Amino acid sequence: MIGTSSEHNHEYLRSLTAEPVTYGDGLAERIRVLSHKGVDAALDMAGKGSLPALIDVVGGPERVATIAAFNAAELGVRFVSADTDELPKRLARAAALAASGERRAASGEAS
Repeated sequence: MIGTSSEHNHEYLRSLTAEPVTYGDGLAERIRVLSHKGVDAALDMAGKGSLPALIDVVGGPERVATIAAFNAAELGVRFVSADTDELPKRLARAAALAASGERRAASGEAS
């Protein structure tokens, strides 16, 4: 799993078993360097403008979701939300899939 953040959060991402990459200009290229087998899907959790790069990396907007970018529909990306009781289960399931190697995902930004 790849996680994007500022430099000061890279150790935190590593503690989550994510490979850190700095967000911002050139994000798609930095993700490609880390993802030798490609990226299956991406989840944007910050809404800070990374959707175009994530769409580029995964090959289309149908493989990107966001919980934070309110302009998602303009780009063909799904805006997702969950009942607060359901969210922890969904995030745990996504993390388990990524950890098992069943999914390779580029994650959204951590500030």
